[in-house]
Formats: sequence, C-alpha cells, structure tokens
Amino acid sequence: GGAFLVNFIHDEFMAECSDNPEAIAAAKKWLLNAALKGLESVLGDVPTGVTEEDIAVGYSWPKKKKESLIEEDGEEED
Repeated sequence: GGAFLVNFIHDEFMAECSDNPEAIAAAKKWLLNAALKGLESVLGDVPTGVTEEDIAVGYSWPKKKKESLIEEDGEEED
C-alpha cells in the first residue's frame, strides 16, 4: 500500500492511503513532489510557492482550504 489519486477538485488533488503515520507521511511527500515536478515542467525556475503546509490530511475533503480534519492526537474533529 502506497497512496493513490482518487479525485481532482479545481486546483486540488485528493489521494487515499493507509491510516497510519508512515503511510500519511509518504503520501504527503509523494503529493508534494508530484506538484512541484509538475509545476516545474511548466514554470521552469519560477518559484511555485507550494509547500508541505498546503497539504491537508483528513477523512474527507475539507470545507476550507488548509483545514485539517484530524487533530494532533489523531482524533477526528466534529
């Protein structure tokens, strides 16, 4: 189990992975690398501004950009 892309929503990507810290970290790294490489192929040396902070983790697509649905202790927020 690695991560796999399940949807595109405007300028956002949605991926699924196993629900464990190692898989989540690997999925975030994979998404960031894909975004940076894809933008680099179009923008060249122009800075993208895309960072790991742009990646939200949750059990569903967040209503607000950068909103995380998982608290630091791993519990889902209401």
